Amino acid sequence: MRKITLLGLFMSLFFVCNTQAQNKKKLELSDSNKEYLRVNPERGVCTSYEYNNELRKQGKLSTNEAFEKAIAKQIAKDKLDAANGKATDVLHIPVVVHVVHNGEAIGTGPNIRDEQILAQIEVMNEDFRKMAGTNGASTNAAGADSFIEFCLAKTDPNGNVTTGITRHNGGQASWAGSALDAFKPGTQWDPTKYLNIWTATLGAQDLGYAQFPQINNNQITNPYAGAASNTDGVVMGATTFGSSQKFAGGNYNSPYDLGRTTTHEVGHWLGLKHINGDGVDQNSDTCQFDDECADTPNQKLQSSGCPNNQSSCGSIDQVENYMDYSNDSCMNTFTNDQVARMRAVLNGNVTNRSSLVTKNAAPALCSLPAPSFIITATNSPVSIGAGTSGAVFNLNFATINGYNTNTAFTVTNGLPTGATATFNPTSMNADGAFTLTIGNLAGVTAGSYTITVSAAGTTTKTVDVVLTIGAACATTNSTTNNVAIPEAPADGTEGAPGVSIINIPVGNNVIITDVNITLNITYVYVNDLRVELTSPTGTKIDLIKQLPETAGVGNSDNFTSTILDDAGATAITVGPAPFTGTFSPQNPLSVLNSQESKGNWTLSVYDQWTGGTGTLNSWSIEICGTPALGIEDSKTTKSFSLHPNPSNGKFNISFTTSNSGSAVLTAYDIRGRKVTEQHFENNSNVFNQTVNFNTLAKGVYILKIQTGNNELFKRLVIK
Repeated sequence: MRKITLLGLFMSLFFVCNTQAQNKKKLELSDSNKEYLRVNPERGVCTSYEYNNELRKQGKLSTNEAFEKAIAKQIAKDKLDAANGKATDVLHIPVVVHVVHNGEAIGTGPNIRDEQILAQIEVMNEDFRKMAGTNGASTNAAGADSFIEFCLAKTDPNGNVTTGITRHNGGQASWAGSALDAFKPGTQWDPTKYLNIWTATLGAQDLGYAQFPQINNNQITNPYAGAASNTDGVVMGATTFGSSQKFAGGNYNSPYDLGRTTTHEVGHWLGLKHINGDGVDQNSDTCQFDDECADTPNQKLQSSGCPNNQSSCGSIDQVENYMDYSNDSCMNTFTNDQVARMRAVLNGNVTNRSSLVTKNAAPALCSLPAPSFIITATNSPVSIGAGTSGAVFNLNFATINGYNTNTAFTVTNGLPTGATATFNPTSMNADGAFTLTIGNLAGVTAGSYTITVSAAGTTTKTVDVVLTIGAACATTNSTTNNVAIPEAPADGTEGAPGVSIINIPVGNNVIITDVNITLNITYVYVNDLRVELTSPTGTKIDLIKQLPETAGVGNSDNFTSTILDDAGATAITVGPAPFTGTFSPQNPLSVLNSQESKGNWTLSVYDQWTGGTGTLNSWSIEICGTPALGIEDSKTTKSFSLHPNPSNGKFNISFTTSNSGSAVLTAYDIRGRKVTEQHFENNSNVFNQTVNFNTLAKGVYILKIQTGNNELFKRLVIK
């Protein structure tokens, strides 16, 4: 039989998309800002109006009409409360500042120093409290104290001590438009508990922007009500953050160097509009547009500099208002109506901001955490072979803020049946290491076991360790044998294949760690053949594809007891025929690792040359793996929802639970190793949260959800 070797030319085109591509996310400037920059080309502008309009177009933010209707109702309620003698509460808001840089040293470029950040928090409090003796003491008769204060967080979302300042190398020099939105989710702290502020180098003439409040219709358990939660906060240009008056050693851009530009953006975050009315066509001669505040005179165009007695709509413009574009040095006023709007955003449950507030006292998040402790596992997971009698986990006990209570260790969940647990020491009250020995394991079934270690002192904390006991392997032989391999319809053209299917029942389901195939095929001149394996999930692998036309290989006959194993020392392309023994396939079987084994495995044998026929006599599949965790087990509640799944790492989880309080989400890879964990506070029996595991590689994971003493598990697929 004559053969022709066909050489193909394959070209791969790779499109590399990195975060710099996000800079294409330009925001179309409003008519107001366009006109302002035409008249004042040397100045900068706030892009909050543009940013929030884009969110509204995407359905990620309340409409302006819905917001105004809800906020007016709350303002009326607040005024009635005040008329009835209710005292004005001081509303405290915890703040975290995320400094985004491009690898610069602290104090260089956008990697601003802590002192510059501390100066900004000080300015915000002076401004929002109309503090006497400071630049925030209003000179306008309409000026009002908002009774809103800000503090840098001292406790992070995991309960650890923090400065309230985080630093992140964003890997690019600047962030134009809304580009930073792609970076925010991976750095954001819970926006229902912290005001998140990001500082970075922004696009040309962009001073900053803020996400507007979302009307939540009193949905306390889901305050964002479909809005964009993982981008919520304020974005500031690094040079428009802080005060050169308070810390001269910072990186500033005059005349936006006294902290009032940030006050302006936080005003937007609390529901204020620009003093001249947002999105107005300033080429118009009309002055009908305003900011929904009766005590701020209508103004045709945002101010520039510090003009005296400027009048644009028949009255003196309020150039000292924080929501104008005046220089920082002449800003000093929030009016009573503006204060009413901001407090309405924070009062009651009208918007997603109310959960941030602590009334008349410093928030717990702005105080050092109480004396406590942390336990961590330093060598989990531990893997042992089947029949091994014991395993040892190394753990660490660390105290926080002077904790010295004797704390006892126990295993509270997950210990394999018949196994024993021994701690050394059994309790601790100071920093140090301890061990957990799991014994009597010789007869324990192979698989992965998640074991919960509890430490009980003034409070009880837990950590999971994972024990993996040697994977089990099982071989299944084909029952559909002696399958004819149809002849190709023409030279170089494949016809229908000869097909044989092996079914792995659900009861034998495992998470795959290794797959090997054994073939018995009778065929003359095996170079004609392509042998394809298809997994139950649809993954296709060309195990053999037109072997090289060399003596003893492609131009030879038959596959007899041919074992295809990725670990084979000899490639199947080398031979020799009839390939009895172990060979590595042309394409690896390892792509099947982490898949489930249950279902139909299909072996298809194709002929691509006329003049010959053959037979797939038999085949078998050996699958090694760990027992698959049943999703439909007793721990899974009927209310549980995880979608989308598969996902790119961002998904929504919702369920009802008998335990309010914290929820812990832990992801384990298929070998039982803990790869990531996130903690969420939940103050009701309904949990509904968007989760970002976007740092995980593609694959199958086991997701453990723990609320109180209850656990439920789901399989999570990252694509």
